[in-house]
Amino acid sequence: MTAPVITWLVENMVRDTSDGMVTVLSWRANATDGTNTATRYGTVELPPKAPTDKTFVAYASITADLAVTWAKNQIGADTVAAHEAALTQELADKAAPVTASGVPW
Repeated sequence: MTAPVITWLVENMVRDTSDGMVTVLSWRANATDGTNTATRYGTVELPPKAPTDKTFVAYASITADLAVTWAKNQIGADTVAAHEAALTQELADKAAPVTASGVPW
């Protein structure tokens, strides 16, 4: 099996339209070994920030990489690692299945 490639992305953000504060991120982690694929997904809530907070990022200035960083930070390093390990295991299971279905005719 080829080493898996795992890609994290944020598919959607919920924001307050009055100030652009992002409150919820919907994330997905996709993995592939070149033949098989696996995915995990979820949502995280972001802690509130005032637009005057020096770390506040205006909605129009949020990049895909920044959103993924926020999502991973909220998920936590141990849980990110657990998701990636589960994705890797799922790919290994698909590459060498221990069960099969079908009929012999």
